[in-house]
Amino acid sequence: MLRTTCLNPFESRYYLLMLPLFLFSGNPLSDAQSIDLIIRNGHVIDPRNEIDGVMDVAIDDGKIVEVAEKLSVDEAGQEIDAAGLYITPGLIDIHGHIFWGTEDHAYLSNCGVKIIFVENRRELEAAINDQTAMLWFLNANNNRGQIKDEEWIEVGKKYGIPTMNDCAADVPPVENLWKYTDMGFDLVCFSGGKGIRGPQSAGLLLGRRDLIAAARLHAPPRGNTIGRGMKVNKEEVLGMTIAVERYVNHDHEADWKLWEAQIQLIADAAGSVPGVEPEIHVPDIANHVPSLRLRWDERKVRITPGEARESLRNGHPSIETVGGSESLDITTWMMNPGEERIVAMRVKEILEKGS
Repeated sequence: MLRTTCLNPFESRYYLLMLPLFLFSGNPLSDAQSIDLIIRNGHVIDPRNEIDGVMDVAIDDGKIVEVAEKLSVDEAGQEIDAAGLYITPGLIDIHGHIFWGTEDHAYLSNCGVKIIFVENRRELEAAINDQTAMLWFLNANNNRGQIKDEEWIEVGKKYGIPTMNDCAADVPPVENLWKYTDMGFDLVCFSGGKGIRGPQSAGLLLGRRDLIAAARLHAPPRGNTIGRGMKVNKEEVLGMTIAVERYVNHDHEADWKLWEAQIQLIADAAGSVPGVEPEIHVPDIANHVPSLRLRWDERKVRITPGEARESLRNGHPSIETVGGSESLDITTWMMNPGEERIVAMRVKEILEKGS
């Protein structure tokens, strides 16, 4: 299968257009035409053009010129026999992430699509053409990007292109499980782990039945597909089902009160050390839970956040924290009740040693 790589993948851009590789994009072949490449006998799956069967694919000058049964060409620069394999537009990468500093194609282009990054509506509409397969939106950056979620949907509907919202870490609140499909996104995906606390290797894809059916074409029992490497086994499917049922019916208000109390306990313990300034906050979208950010005057507490983080990691029990070079950040929503006391004691102990 042909693939392209991301364009400018490490710039601070938050939206993607996914362009299918195997779609009509030129004039049909004339009899006995010479072309650059022909792929024969592959099972072509292209829901947008209602193609699902064994076909030949003719490519010339980087464009798909025809998809049909038993194409006749005079000469081809290269011929590939794809018998027993699927040829697909790279339908949906249901768990794509962008990581700065990694290979430019490792996370988003693995499903056979060309990626175009855009920052504003003008760039978005200028990039759309007859090969555009999907408008992909990263929900966590909704408040930072120049195009908001509802405008993204509006553009998708204007041009008749499906929109997808990646909400990987965006529960709680539980209402987000239906908020974005109600808003008008055609597809919404969530991590199976994190707030839902299901299998880490599973997830949820919600939305239009026909698009979900298209995504299923890459899942078992089909073995020669892009999704083969991300397969979810039957035990994980069952675990995900139970996790969703449990999460939807859970007492979320009680959870929130517990997290607030846990964070306050750790904040009070750390704040008792002279020079330490605890800040309790709740992120706007992703990981939307009570969180703690600890900063301190390093003239009074002679240890850096990185050194404190390393001491917590290497202690017993090992405690993982987040944050950058200027703060030590902590959440409690994945802790068992009572573990916050251990964290509070260890954080205070390490900060006091630096005093």
